[in-house]
Parts: sequence; structure tokens; C-alpha cells
Amino acid sequence: MNEDEKLKIMSDTLKPINDLIDQRLQTRLDMLATLAGQPLDSNIPESVKKMREEESSKIRAVVQELRDLKAIIKAVYKKWI
Repeated sequence: MNEDEKLKIMSDTLKPINDLIDQRLQTRLDMLATLAGQPLDSNIPESVKKMREEESSKIRAVVQELRDLKAIIKAVYKKWI
């Protein structure tokens, strides 16, 4: 197997992984946008406001982890992506 064939196989392997991470990242960003777009009505109980903020915080952490994962993949496999 020559170098070009190896590069093609690696690229074909990494593309679906990268696409999956992009899809998951977009889903989480959409969730954050939904939470941010909902007004915090003064009639909402404090416990609900706190729960929404906790969920937003968790989602932001996942978003950062996915971005970090993409950066790691790009750094390690940059000639194949």
C-alpha cells in the first residue's frame, strides 16, 4: 500500500468522525440558542430559572469539549483532514 492509499483510507476514516462531531456540536448549539431565546419571565419559579441555568452550563461544557476534540483531531491528523 503506497502513501496516497494510506492517506485516502485515513481521510475516509476521519471524515465520518469529524461529521458526527460537527452534528453533535450543532445540536448542542441549537439547544443553547433555544434556552437563550426563551425569556425569563418573572412568573417563572426560581427553581426553574436555576435549573435552566444549570442545563445551559452543562451544554456549554459539552460544546467546549466537542470544540476541543475537533482541535485535537485536527492537530494530530492535520495532513489527513
